[in-house]
Amino acid sequence: MFRVLTLTSTLLPFLLSRCLLTRLPPLLFEGVRPTVVQFPLAPYWSTPSEAAFISTALWTLSFCGTRQFHVVNQDKNWTDAQKYCRENFTDLATIESQEEMNALLAVLKRKTGYFWIGLRQKENCWTWSDGSKFSYSKWNSGEPNNDGTDNCGGLRSANIYRWNDGLCSYTNQFNTNL
Repeated sequence: MFRVLTLTSTLLPFLLSRCLLTRLPPLLFEGVRPTVVQFPLAPYWSTPSEAAFISTALWTLSFCGTRQFHVVNQDKNWTDAQKYCRENFTDLATIESQEEMNALLAVLKRKTGYFWIGLRQKENCWTWSDGSKFSYSKWNSGEPNNDGTDNCGGLRSANIYRWNDGLCSYTNQFNTNL
């Protein structure tokens, strides 16, 4: 069974992969009216304090071999970022392999700040918000340090995009699955 995703006007800055459009069998689109979505070519933020988040397209996993990532301009705490992703895409980003981490790093090149991913600690166990098994990690040295109530995971450009735990209430840039 295939899930049809609708791209709405709330899909902000730019789509980084057209994998879905070029690799899906034409039969899947039989009776489906295609929609073209255009994005501006200008930069989407000018300072590190302006937001961006990244989304991974789960539906590209079966067709393209690795998740695809997308950057969107918005600052949100972890819970609101997850809600936004679930309303407009599928979920916060899940990274399950070095290959997926490399794909994310290619997208993040030259971007600064802190980016939420779909990683959350519950009952002293780290889990992905989409329910995927947590087996791959790229923690920064000394992380996760559970400093106080650091229960949400993200990437920090200052740490070469290695993972850090942080307060879920912080408003940061974030990553999401399409």
